[in-house]
Amino acid sequence: MTKRSADCVVVLHSAKRLVDYDSDSDTEDTIDYSELPLVQAPDPAPKWVSLASLGFPAYQIARDGRVRNSRGALLSVKNGMVMLQRGANGRARIRRTVVRLVAAAFGEPMPPSPTHNHTNKPVPVVRVLPDGTGQRFDSITDAAKITGIDVTSIQKASTGLRRTAGGSEWRRDTATESQ
Repeated sequence: MTKRSADCVVVLHSAKRLVDYDSDSDTEDTIDYSELPLVQAPDPAPKWVSLASLGFPAYQIARDGRVRNSRGALLSVKNGMVMLQRGANGRARIRRTVVRLVAAAFGEPMPPSPTHNHTNKPVPVVRVLPDGTGQRFDSITDAAKITGIDVTSIQKASTGLRRTAGGSEWRRDTATESQ
């Protein structure tokens, strides 16, 4: 079998080998597909499990992550999340991750939640005055209270999102921040 296009000729010699002949460079590339892993096609008749035990009686889920409503229409999944409605009136919309829904519906262990490293420690900052000297504050909140400059402005100036806040440059005090 041969397929032709304007710049190359593809010849399929067998089901396991593909030869690509580039007419510009007169070279022939052979790809052996027998060594590539096989991709399983989705199950044409998946097992659908009701999400009623999770509080969503109008929905069903398949092991491959497809979610459908009671009429059989598939729901769209965006960024691994699906929007479900709880109750008869449909007013309570709830976002859930598909991975967690599949795990709960099929009795599998839940995947670990992502952890966030929020320390909520005060960040010491230094206000660089026009004469080049610095005024140190123990936190951005303290600096805002003492100087009367908005907290958000100081935070943005100290991280580099703004050049100045209140007419002064701001820097994080890295010498005491690591202690």
